[in-house]
Amino acid sequence: MTQRIPLQDLTSDAAVEHHSPQAKTTGRSPSTSGHIYVREIQGFFQRIRRYSNWLLIALVTGVTFVGYVTPVGGLVRDLFSLEAHPWALFWIGFFTLFTYLNAGWLRHQVCLHMCPYARFQSAMFDSHTLIVSYDSARGEPRRGHRKEVAEAAAGDCIDCELCVQVCPTGIDIRDGLQYECIGCAACIDACDSVMARIDKPLGLIRYTTERALEGKPTRFWRPQLLAYMAALFSMVVLLIGFLNARVPMDVEVARDRQTLFESTAEGRIINYYTVTLRNQDTKEHQYALSATGLPGLRLQGADTFVLAANETRQLRVALNADASALTQPSHPVVLHIAALDEPSISSNIETRFLGSTRQ
Repeated sequence: MTQRIPLQDLTSDAAVEHHSPQAKTTGRSPSTSGHIYVREIQGFFQRIRRYSNWLLIALVTGVTFVGYVTPVGGLVRDLFSLEAHPWALFWIGFFTLFTYLNAGWLRHQVCLHMCPYARFQSAMFDSHTLIVSYDSARGEPRRGHRKEVAEAAAGDCIDCELCVQVCPTGIDIRDGLQYECIGCAACIDACDSVMARIDKPLGLIRYTTERALEGKPTRFWRPQLLAYMAALFSMVVLLIGFLNARVPMDVEVARDRQTLFESTAEGRIINYYTVTLRNQDTKEHQYALSATGLPGLRLQGADTFVLAANETRQLRVALNADASALTQPSHPVVLHIAALDEPSISSNIETRFLGSTRQ
């Protein structure tokens, strides 16, 4: 019986180790103690290379995921300079660890017990869906291994079970489509290789539809498929819209909750605000802050500042105006923030300026 081919032959491990029936047979042959020692050393270094490959792929995956919310160029640069933000390091470690465990150790157990994809995908299938299928009308009854049985049987399947051995989730596709099937087509390649050796037509296991197996025509355009295409198109349009609507700067302004306003001996009214500014662009910008809305309105403190890419900063801003300019207890004022090096990046935030109208 042919030895089962592990899932790693279908992944990056194929570049490190070669699993084959011949290799297994050779491994069981008598060897000298020296040969056994050399093979053990080779196996040790193969395992080191394998686990290193897993870890490298997991790390690249973690950086890629975090790169969706953080400029990936700056993230990689910060990682090499050991200046990455603690939260970025946490999420990179999180995705790296779970990718390493899921793809390296759990593997097809994720497909069998954790992944919801097969569950909702099976609800989308119909008799016109292209799937991996076994042609039972052509393959049954199975021939078996002995020559006299093979000659008496009419089916093309010789029951070699190679399709089962190469399946990463361990299912027998001859029993029909099962939710564990991940559509990798390893069984198709294995079966075609056997059919070629026994001079039988290829495609005993192939991508086809239930209707085609029954000898009926298959329709490509059907209401169910059109509905799925419309839903997919809508999601793509929404995604593009969200990406285009993403602004390079986000500003929030909140009044100081501790003090409504202050009066000075010079007859001026002071209001305090907290300005939260996020530079969501991929490069550094210098910003300028100004205020309008009242005659003689002044901004106290520094009115220019620099933010690095993806940096967030809170500023305590004080506005003051002459008390004689206030005609009512609350006046609308506008805080204007703009990037000096790129004027198209700007924002106007309206807030309230409070004060007493008593002279």
